[in-house]
Amino acid sequence: LGAWIASGVDHIWSGRDHVSFVLMLLLVAVLVRAGGAWTTRAPLATLRHTAAIVTAFTLAHSLSLIAASLGWIRLPSRLVESLIAFSILYTAIENILRPDVRWRFAQTFAFGLVHGLGFASVLEELLPPDHVIGPLLGFNLGVELGQLVIVAIALPLAWLLAHQLGATRYRRQIMPAVSAVIGLLAVKWLIERVFGLTLGSFWGM
Repeated sequence: LGAWIASGVDHIWSGRDHVSFVLMLLLVAVLVRAGGAWTTRAPLATLRHTAAIVTAFTLAHSLSLIAASLGWIRLPSRLVESLIAFSILYTAIENILRPDVRWRFAQTFAFGLVHGLGFASVLEELLPPDHVIGPLLGFNLGVELGQLVIVAIALPLAWLLAHQLGATRYRRQIMPAVSAVIGLLAVKWLIERVFGLTLGSFWGM
């Protein structure tokens, strides 16, 4: 079981698209808009809000990962990978233009279903045909543990930036800059996956 957990951790850490999507979610989690002005959420409120968003993503990709691994869902890998890139691009644009979306929880759940299918396509190549449940649970647990480490590192950094720079400056400078960089990477990934091209690498991405 330990090897499958390690495999799940390694996949989420090496999956630049999945990490990018989680970062897009965390960027806006530290802010709240009250009375027309942006403020930094209190630490506990940030944790509660982040927990809700991450839970939506976790529940969704766990459901689709299990369903796809058991053969209940079948989608072309190219389509799934293209939709994953689209989810990152859409969220990045939303962070730049309108980050205080009311439907972020439902949106995260929907995109999480797509990311789970991406996890399943990797796991499908590794699963032994006669022993699925144990490796599936171990891999999924590893993905969750790896995701928690990403959140544990990135969320405090985002909160400290918003707190030190001020929520308004963070919203107008940091969020658009980071979202734009990741959004451009998502455009590259989307073009490559839709058209089957290789556009070269940018810092290995």
